[in-house]
Amino acid sequence: MDTKKSIKDWKSYQEQLDILKSRGMIIDDEPKAIKYLQNINYYRLSGYWYDFLTKDRKRFNPNTKFTDAKELYVFDKKLRLLVLDAIETIEISLRANFAYIMGEINPIAYKSKKVFNLEKDVNNKYPNWKMNRFEGFKQKLEDYKRQKEDKREVFINHHIKQNKEIPIWVALEVYTLGNISKIYEIINSDIATNIARVYDIETPTTFERILTSITIIRNICSHHGRLWNRSFTFNIKGSDNLIDKNLYYGKNNLFFFILIIDFLLKKILPNSSWLNKFFECVDKCLDDTSTNISKKFIYHKMGIKLGATRQLFK
Repeated sequence: MDTKKSIKDWKSYQEQLDILKSRGMIIDDEPKAIKYLQNINYYRLSGYWYDFLTKDRKRFNPNTKFTDAKELYVFDKKLRLLVLDAIETIEISLRANFAYIMGEINPIAYKSKKVFNLEKDVNNKYPNWKMNRFEGFKQKLEDYKRQKEDKREVFINHHIKQNKEIPIWVALEVYTLGNISKIYEIINSDIATNIARVYDIETPTTFERILTSITIIRNICSHHGRLWNRSFTFNIKGSDNLIDKNLYYGKNNLFFFILIIDFLLKKILPNSSWLNKFFECVDKCLDDTSTNISKKFIYHKMGIKLGATRQLFK
């Protein structure tokens, strides 16, 4: 017997609005609201009105407006772009420093087993995972080289035409941030330590977790996922030495990772004003929304302690 629950019925845009109104949402401009449903999707927007629901999730809190969810959606979009801008700077810096430190050891470090820790991991279900990953990185570059010329970067074409080996400082330009974070997991500990110390981080384990976290956040932003009030499950050990724990609530909230990103940015650009721009983005959201979205509401959902700005910008 099929025990799956029956799928919900398709609803027209007007029916979708009627559902929202029946649950207590105020819709001041129905044609405009329908336009948003047409171009954003009820399901995507539902992530932004979720926090306005009562505890039983059946109705909206009094005076909840459709525009509240819409403005949170716009705020989240601006926030994602701001975070992507920061991560771009970090990613380019990582490529540069990986290339410099690994290239000094071997110009084609991605082929050198001496650069990587490829010992069997006997405690892992897949004991050869490090070697498999190492071979995968080499194969990725070979696959890239076999692409049509007009799909490859000019600097790769130059080396292919000259029949030259591709040095690490060129090869890293075709690897993604995710690739780079996974490369870091298998390089030798002394090399990993040297890279981490460029950013004033003492332990490779801490830096490894940071790379994983910013890769996940970058992917959320790149695929237009909800970011502003997201709760994360990964942990960064050693972070108390990097950021002030009096500024945030919990290490699973977004603001904790905003502070990690800002920490890295300031190592790359000491005069960075990126964190100021973050709070300007938050303030703009508060200016544009109704009284249902208060500073306390935003700060709590993002994990920002009230008074954090006074400590940061005193």
